[in-house]
Amino acid sequence: MASTTGPSGSVVSRSPAKSGNKTIPPSPKYSESRNRQTNKSSPKKSKEAASSSHRNSDNFSRNVNTNSSSNRNDVTKEQRMQNKKGKKTGDSKIKMKFFNCMKCMKSWLFWLSIIVAVVAILYKKSIEKLNYENAKQELLGSVGEAGLTLFDQYDFDEDGYLSLNEFIPITHRLIDVRVPIEYNFQFDVDDEALVVEASFVPLTPSTMKKIIEEGEQIMETQKCFSGLKEWKKPAKNLMIYSAKHFKPFLPTNPDFMNSVGKVYTLWEGSRFQYITGQMPSSNRYFPSLFKDNQAIFHSLLSMFHPRPFLLSRFEPQGAVACVRAYNSEFVDIAFRIHAEFQLNERPNLPFWFTPAYFFGNLIINKNATSLLKFNLAVPTHNKLNVDMEWLTNVADEVNMEVNIGFLPKMELKSLSRSTVHANQLDFEGIDEAVTNQEISSISWTEEISMEEAMKSMEVKMFPFKEVPYYNFTSAFKKAQAVQKLVHSIILWGVLDDQSC
Repeated sequence: MASTTGPSGSVVSRSPAKSGNKTIPPSPKYSESRNRQTNKSSPKKSKEAASSSHRNSDNFSRNVNTNSSSNRNDVTKEQRMQNKKGKKTGDSKIKMKFFNCMKCMKSWLFWLSIIVAVVAILYKKSIEKLNYENAKQELLGSVGEAGLTLFDQYDFDEDGYLSLNEFIPITHRLIDVRVPIEYNFQFDVDDEALVVEASFVPLTPSTMKKIIEEGEQIMETQKCFSGLKEWKKPAKNLMIYSAKHFKPFLPTNPDFMNSVGKVYTLWEGSRFQYITGQMPSSNRYFPSLFKDNQAIFHSLLSMFHPRPFLLSRFEPQGAVACVRAYNSEFVDIAFRIHAEFQLNERPNLPFWFTPAYFFGNLIINKNATSLLKFNLAVPTHNKLNVDMEWLTNVADEVNMEVNIGFLPKMELKSLSRSTVHANQLDFEGIDEAVTNQEISSISWTEEISMEEAMKSMEVKMFPFKEVPYYNFTSAFKKAQAVQKLVHSIILWGVLDDQSC
């Protein structure tokens, strides 16, 4: 038997009721009263439990919503990525197809343009040829066969027109038509005359680099060498001059007459070239006009070849001289000349032959009425002493063929001193020994060596020669003597003349 305190403090006793093996549950009234009692005893806890339960349910719902939302977002992102990848794949396929189409189209356009260009060129050529033939027929009817032949000589590209480059040689020919081939020097009755002899040994072909590389047969097969190949002897072996014809060799300043080593100019380069920096054209055949006082120089060089050019295309240009020795009656004048020759004739393109330089001297009295000695020559102490250039294309004067070679002899000299009655000169009876003996007996008031005179003129033509240069064999001895280093320069040719 059990006892229980009731809600009012009374004690209630009861015995468990049994109905067989089953236990009878407590009375509902008692349970309710107990619940009420429990609730009354802890009202805060029930509220907290209720609010906690409510919060838990809210958190659960939020978590569910958040999880479902994140799941949806992840699915959406994956779908977007897949859509983008698919779109990119589709775009790349489209681009590749477009690129292949454009590449194929460009290839076709390229070959089509080539075909069109070739057809256009062929068509143009055929039209030009037809027009050229028609123009030739018209020209033939106007100027005849001779006029047509002259036109063809200058129409290098055969287009029926003369371009500026083709017209330049004609201007030189028209302007220079007055250049005399024969000189009619005047002789007075009392003039003293002398005989000048020319000596010439042709260029040695084996010294040319082009011949060494390609063989001497090119001299026969290539037309550009025709002028060089045919030049075997002087244009004139002998010439008679009067002593007064050599007056242009004398200095115009009288103070130079009695002063050794002072360099003066015989003629100089073109002022136009100095101002513009443009050299004379290489596409020409005839020499430029010269002044009257230059006639003797042109005539002397014409003994070698009929087309000498007193004004060379490249610097140094012109000629200089100085008094090597003098006395009261005579002067010994040393000189240096830079000139060149054009060897070819139409229809071959110009071929330029430029010796290193000409040097020489003459002994003449101060009023130019008597001349004891004259000589002029190309130096032969170097292994190479002549420069050659020739055009291969009339439209291109810059990129010419260039070569260097050796010329064994190119010399002019007087056979005797000047004498009166030039028309009675006996060439075979001339005795050079008598003249040399007379020259050796001259007593000079002041003189310098020929080497010193040549050095002075060298510096005038090449200002860089103010610094001394030595050949390879003597440079090391000089360096050892002055205790200085050696600066070596290796050249194909010579630095201080036109053969380089």
